[in-house]
Amino acid sequence: MAEFGYWISVEKKVLDNAWLAEHILKTLEKTKGDIEWEYGLMKSVVTLAKEAPEDTSQILRLYLTNMASPTNRSHGWIYLESEVFEALKVLYSIQSMRERVRNLVNDLLPLASGRFWKLKEIIN
Repeated sequence: MAEFGYWISVEKKVLDNAWLAEHILKTLEKTKGDIEWEYGLMKSVVTLAKEAPEDTSQILRLYLTNMASPTNRSHGWIYLESEVFEALKVLYSIQSMRERVRNLVNDLLPLASGRFWKLKEIIN
């Protein structure tokens, strides 16, 4: 199922973004955060953060935790400098999401040999 990442896109406006976020989350729950061809997810995550913040926070938790896992089989790059950082900033700007983002960032900090330290800027 992880290979079906190509269907994720907010750019084409084929699917309702809230529906899309819900189904991305369901997919990532089934695959434990593993998705191939995450390009669509990265291009969509900021829009999804604005339109479906609850699901997007869970999507980012699953995706980033999987990326940091030593058992991750296929990914070496984590997009922290752009889309993920922006999506987390959007989520953190929503009062009801602040604690969730703070917990996610704090959970990620000790993982992946320090790759997530840039995210600390969001919660400071």
